[in-house]
Amino acid sequence: SASVKRGRHVSSLVYIDVDNFKPFNDEHGHLVGDYVLRTLGGLIRKDVRREDFACRYGGEEFAVILPGIENGGASKAAEHLRKTIESERWVYDGKDLGRVTISVGVAQIGKDDIPESVVKRADDRLYAAKHNGRNRVVSGD
Repeated sequence: SASVKRGRHVSSLVYIDVDNFKPFNDEHGHLVGDYVLRTLGGLIRKDVRREDFACRYGGEEFAVILPGIENGGASKAAEHLRKTIESERWVYDGKDLGRVTISVGVAQIGKDDIPESVVKRADDRLYAAKHNGRNRVVSGD
């Protein structure tokens, strides 16, 4: 796409997935699951810059595009968000839901990338975050 290949402008893609969401959703019910996803979406929007583009992507996954931010800056932003989510108190209808955490994969968008190649790198890193203990950010170089 034209937006991916913007010459010297570098951007990054951040993939976010709620840890252990399915068992959480099954245990507490869909209303609680929806509350977590809505709240998480709000926290992501509050945490990113105005020029960033954040959206829900699939069931409990979110994607954020950070224009003008290289991999290192995107990793820092993702780590800040991870800590924000981890330290949030999650209470629904007076019930403390305990801790909600996220796993994150970060990929810098290169000038030769097509959307599928960036998505695959971010997705692979998200998978690595999940398999290395969750509640972490994995990025490339």
